[in-house]
Amino acid sequence: LADIARVSSMPGPVAVRRYLPMEARRIFSYAMESAQSSPEEMISMLNAAAERFPYGASLEDVCYVTSLASSAAAEASLAKFAEQGAVAGFWGGTLFEGGVSVRPSLMDCVLERKALYFDLRKNFSPVFLYVGAQGEAVSLQLASMEERELRVVTRLMDNSNHSIGEWTDDCRVSRGASFVLKKNLADVKGHEREYYVWASVYDGDQLLCEKTGLFVPEKHFRFIYPGVQCEIKGSGRSYELAITATAYVRALRLSFSKTAATFEKNYFDIVSDSKILVSVETDEMTTARLLEAQLRMRSLYDVGRICEQDLLDEKDFD
Repeated sequence: LADIARVSSMPGPVAVRRYLPMEARRIFSYAMESAQSSPEEMISMLNAAAERFPYGASLEDVCYVTSLASSAAAEASLAKFAEQGAVAGFWGGTLFEGGVSVRPSLMDCVLERKALYFDLRKNFSPVFLYVGAQGEAVSLQLASMEERELRVVTRLMDNSNHSIGEWTDDCRVSRGASFVLKKNLADVKGHEREYYVWASVYDGDQLLCEKTGLFVPEKHFRFIYPGVQCEIKGSGRSYELAITATAYVRALRLSFSKTAATFEKNYFDIVSDSKILVSVETDEMTTARLLEAQLRMRSLYDVGRICEQDLLDEKDFD
């Protein structure tokens, strides 16, 4: 699985800060190049990120967008496998708990899980859904290991998370086969940089999976201030994060600056004003108050905007 994407990603920001001295944090330094199998792989990885995602203003941005690029490439590859009915060969309940999970494409050298880890797990739980959008056309591709009667809800949304339109379709997905649902949304014309698609798949009343898709590359989408807020509750090593936003959030990344933790989910989108609940297990005893002080949230809205913490992390670095 680690080789599906054909593009690696930088070590995570935690690994960079922990293992690289300040003077070694240049993108093309020997230390950073040695994290890849070859300089050519680094060039390929950076080009893949630049082709689709905003230009990073900091090393933290570079680590973040290359992780997203690796995940996007893997998802596109899985969609091609699904067309041939081959995606079933990758299904497995222990897929992310065994040796595969420590591959560099999924985790960095301090075992911080990257976007690819979370997206692959989401893709296999339990229906594969791929959202493709171009022009006014939307294509939803589904695959399943079991024959299922599914209900697909497709919503056209704007960047403020206001609904423009909603459509519901019933479909039958055969075992190991791929089903494609296509729509032509005339309302998109002239709003390609503000509108996105939100697709949800249900088995009866149970939500199986949901995905979003943009009509333009992320670097051309008009993200507006998302107003993300988080409340942390818990004690000891177990906590719950309640996250809300006032606008569309793409690929929200959660981390703590000084505490190692395992997040139930990460790199996720926020598409409504309802709370997103995320369970977290920390490696050591701490408090909710300390975690709130250490919490760092980053989405594609933040890429290209130098945050105060970035300046602290990269002082004396040029």
